[in-house]
Amino acid sequence: MQSDAEPVVVLMVDDDDADVYSTRRAFKEGKIVNDFRHVSDADGLFDYLDRMETAADSNPHPRPHVILLDINMPGLSGLDVLKALKGNELYRSIPVVILTTSDEERDITESYALGASSYITKPVSIQGMLEVARRFEDYWFQMVRVPKGDRNH
Repeated sequence: MQSDAEPVVVLMVDDDDADVYSTRRAFKEGKIVNDFRHVSDADGLFDYLDRMETAADSNPHPRPHVILLDINMPGLSGLDVLKALKGNELYRSIPVVILTTSDEERDITESYALGASSYITKPVSIQGMLEVARRFEDYWFQMVRVPKGDRNH
């Protein structure tokens, strides 16, 4: 469970503006996350993470408590990104939840094999996304212990 004093940081990696909008809206309406960040591709993610490691105490790039990662992106796929994250000592402790439109068994299997913490198929409606956001909050921030937003992890 996260401390009330510490903002929950969720970093979404997704190139679909409509999906980002609905996810951000669902999390906001659910009053779940008070620090929702977004990058649109692998380059943006690795730039964010590099800045996180070098930023001063007034860090504009706080360490995420969890990364929401889409599989289908331009450039590096989400699976390639996941492999790179879990292969890097600095980032492997950050939980990565796959949030994607794919419900292909091979994508699910490979995601878990590469170290995904969870795999969620994106709902098609905002109401469905609200339900996912509620359950996400219950599970990730009420029951599960996640690494704190400490740059030294």
